[in-house]
Amino acid sequence: MTLPVVFRQSSDWNTGSSGDVGGALSATGVGSSLGDVFPSAVSDFIGQPDNHRFQKVYVFNTGSVEIENLKVYFSDLELPSQIRLAIENASGDTGTSPSSLPSGYVTGDFSTPEGIVNAVAIPDTGLAAGTAVGVWLWQTIAPDLPTETGVVATLGVIGEV
Repeated sequence: MTLPVVFRQSSDWNTGSSGDVGGALSATGVGSSLGDVFPSAVSDFIGQPDNHRFQKVYVFNTGSVEIENLKVYFSDLELPSQIRLAIENASGDTGTSPSSLPSGYVTGDFSTPEGIVNAVAIPDTGLAAGTAVGVWLWQTIAPDLPTETGVVATLGVIGEV
């Protein structure tokens, strides 16, 4: 059975290089492919620092019942060192720049749960019908990659209804 969830953008959806990112739930949908979240970007020459990009997506329960034991993970992940996620600390939290850690987060809050067996639990009893939980995504673009590079992965969700 398919879970009754969709992915939605955050209110401060930012694919640029400056300004706020994250925020509250938006009504605008986004695909589960991380290519929909992070457009292709330029990799710097070797010896330059990594480029970091952050974006917040929401997992929204469109069903009529609570989803229990909700977990998120990456599938079809091409470069595990390129993408990480963290479950939001507080509803509507934001970052002041799409290229730096969101407010209140540290590097250790993010992980790369590849596959269902490594899925990260949403730290709550469940996701009630008509509610959402935010997931921060962190993309790292290392130097000396092809000129235009994007992230190849899909955000997955499992749970019980």
